[in-house]
Amino acid sequence: MVSQAFHQCLSKALIVLSALIFSACSTTPTKEATPEESYDSLYSGSSKDKTANEAAIAAETPEEAVERGDEAFWKGQHDIALYEYVEALKLSGGDVETLNKVGDVHYTLGDMDNAGQAYKASLELEEDDQHALQGLGLTQLRTRDYAQAKINLGQALEINPDLWHAHNGMGTIADIEGDYTTAIEHYQAALRLNPRSAQILNNLGYSEYLSGNWHAAMMRFVQAVNIDPGFDRAWYNIGLMYTRQGNYEDAFVAFRNVLGTPQAY
Repeated sequence: MVSQAFHQCLSKALIVLSALIFSACSTTPTKEATPEESYDSLYSGSSKDKTANEAAIAAETPEEAVERGDEAFWKGQHDIALYEYVEALKLSGGDVETLNKVGDVHYTLGDMDNAGQAYKASLELEEDDQHALQGLGLTQLRTRDYAQAKINLGQALEINPDLWHAHNGMGTIADIEGDYTTAIEHYQAALRLNPRSAQILNNLGYSEYLSGNWHAAMMRFVQAVNIDPGFDRAWYNIGLMYTRQGNYEDAFVAFRNVLGTPQAY
């Protein structure tokens, strides 16, 4: 009898306890991340620079913070620009344009992880934003995720065929795939949009070289160094072209523009 009564009491106690636990779980609200918590991770500057920014008078509106960020970015003060853009996101709660600016700063600094995070956050707000699609595609290209890069750059170009960065990226992917005809088409499209780009001319020259058109390749490399005499990659390619032709004297001169004398020899 004692044992049966004990078990009955224990069962009732467990039922009550279970009800209390269930009630506590069901009524406890899930804490959502605040804008500050959501966007703080996008700032990865040095603690010294961050402290200097926090010591300054804080921006009162997102517009003011963006304006500060733009000014810092064009001055080459990328850490300050990044800090101000993230502050703008906290004040506004998030917007596509500022997230793209954050992505651009990270991309410029070579931080592909945070750049991709910012562009993806932008696309969550506006899935067909051409800037974010292009930025994410270029970020994926840098991390060698060629399949996804091709998808995003292609989508960006469907929205706006005049994105020269996207054409240049698609040309690079086509080169990697061995489709030199498509690569040349994309580089030519990029060059029409940005005819003074030594980078595009060099890329176009390399595709011409890979496709067997050495004369056109050399012409593009020379055009590239005429626009930017300090463009090392084009000088190196000129040196390789002369070497393939057996013209070692001119190859040495070209290599000397980017290498020390022993390395050039």
